Amino acid sequence: MRITNTFLLCLAMIFSQSVYAADKDESKAPVQISADSLQVMEQQGTSIYQGQVKIKQGSFELSGDEVIVKHPNNQLKTLTAKGKPANFQRYIQEEKTWVKGQAEQITYDAKSRIVTLTGNASVEQSSKHRISGPELIYDIEKQTLQANSSPSQKQRISVTLTPDTEN
Repeated sequence: MRITNTFLLCLAMIFSQSVYAADKDESKAPVQISADSLQVMEQQGTSIYQGQVKIKQGSFELSGDEVIVKHPNNQLKTLTAKGKPANFQRYIQEEKTWVKGQAEQITYDAKSRIVTLTGNASVEQSSKHRISGPELIYDIEKQTLQANSSPSQKQRISVTLTPDTEN
């Protein structure tokens, strides 16, 4: 395996442009990745991180057993984290709150700017609001969330909304 400094720099630049950064200053923060192993297939445009993978940029954190990054021509196409479960958290500066999520698989599609959580998926905001189900799809551009049940497995969507008690 041959990893060039240029490739690693490009990978860091790709991530730094990701939508996960909580604000514009964080989008320029360095990306830190740790894992037990890394396999880079530069010609295929794929990197596979395995073993307690942790990705951090500013307040955004993603962790899983395996993270597969598709980056043809050094352009981020998809990022898929798998785990039992895979987890993410992000601080939303405007709302002064944390958003945390988990699923067996978390996939980010850079072109469509859609995050899909599948397999026992849940997203929670500051221990107040929570949505869970077999599949959650968040469209970053439209700021919409779609939750899908699984009739074959008899899994349904669950939503918990906690009223603000300060008012």
